[in-house]
Amino acid sequence: MYFRCLKDARCEDIQAEGNTTYEFHPAKPRIQHSGVEQLLNPNFFTNLKDGNSFTEYAQLVRDFSQQSLTYESDVINAFKGVMVAVEPFLDTKSYFYGLPLDLFDRSLLWYPTSSSRRRWLGNSNITACPRGLGPAG
Repeated sequence: MYFRCLKDARCEDIQAEGNTTYEFHPAKPRIQHSGVEQLLNPNFFTNLKDGNSFTEYAQLVRDFSQQSLTYESDVINAFKGVMVAVEPFLDTKSYFYGLPLDLFDRSLLWYPTSSSRRRWLGNSNITACPRGLGPAG
């Protein structure tokens, strides 16, 4: 198991001493699997501070939306974790269904760049409408 943060990466079987940066650390994964590896890059937060927050946020959403989670119902809480990490650096503090309110008009222009599958966050059992409450016909 590896523990990673903005400053370092450590394996559970080594002492947490030393000053090797994450970029050159032997425990750094050679293949990036998470899709949100930019959170481990200090330049990412510099870009957020420099006014590129919407571009960086859009990149996070793009990369995160391509992830496959064991339980699809975890997607909301997982993305909330990402938001907690970046929120102090973003220009906006309010969101409507994940879209930054300060840039809501720009956010509405998003579209999938490749085929995508809608995630189902509710119960996997199909629930029928009670008699008389369904569509007419």
